[in-house]
Amino acid sequence: MELTEEAVQIEALASKIALVEKPDNFHFQAVRAQCAAAYEVFVGILCLVDEDNGVSAQSLLRTLFETVVGAVILAKHSEKVLDFGMHARLTWFRAAKARPEGSPAIEAFPSRAAAEKEYPPLRKHFTPSRYGWYLLDREEAFAEAEVPEGFYAPYYKVASAIAHGEALTVFQSLDAEMSKWTIMPLRAWRTDWPTTVYTLSLYLMLHMIDRVSKYFDLGLDGEAAAIKRNVNVTAARLMENLPSEF
Repeated sequence: MELTEEAVQIEALASKIALVEKPDNFHFQAVRAQCAAAYEVFVGILCLVDEDNGVSAQSLLRTLFETVVGAVILAKHSEKVLDFGMHARLTWFRAAKARPEGSPAIEAFPSRAAAEKEYPPLRKHFTPSRYGWYLLDREEAFAEAEVPEGFYAPYYKVASAIAHGEALTVFQSLDAEMSKWTIMPLRAWRTDWPTTVYTLSLYLMLHMIDRVSKYFDLGLDGEAAAIKRNVNVTAARLMENLPSEF
């Protein structure tokens, strides 16, 4: 599909966050890095959409959802920076524990001895949570990140299933009860999905920019609101049954 002007405007606006300097504010530095990660994912989505690669774009949409949710929660809660870093350590130690004993050292990996020592208390700390460093389940995290309800079930859940290579990726219902089904034609992957992913990615990036700007007083929320008005027009043209809260 052909990209619209709003994508370029959002790229430029997101880039402004990376230019903000707050050298004495580690909380902001962590949020800025998370926003930069979201920006990279967004650019990846734009490349895939431009190539009409709907399956891959859906997979990256899931990543964008989760990166944006994390950025907004972290922006709201400076006290969660510690958990943010602890969870990264947990992931590295989990990977190190899974490596066979005697494996050659890898520069990025912690030692197995460190993993054996550090992993158990970290695992215990995060056990109450099914998802991530924010110690919330997925729907609670979306609500805490102030993501509109219309995003979660019809879009995030579908993108997650596609990212996991589930049967939904190739399934097409033939009736309202889904008692009859067939294999989805390739054209749906290359026409319907790129449009959906593109529209949602615009909204997600604007949501992140607006909230991060609000919590750190960056002055970007007005620009985000102006772009969103244009995105609303584009979305109405590209998507059917657009949720009212968008």
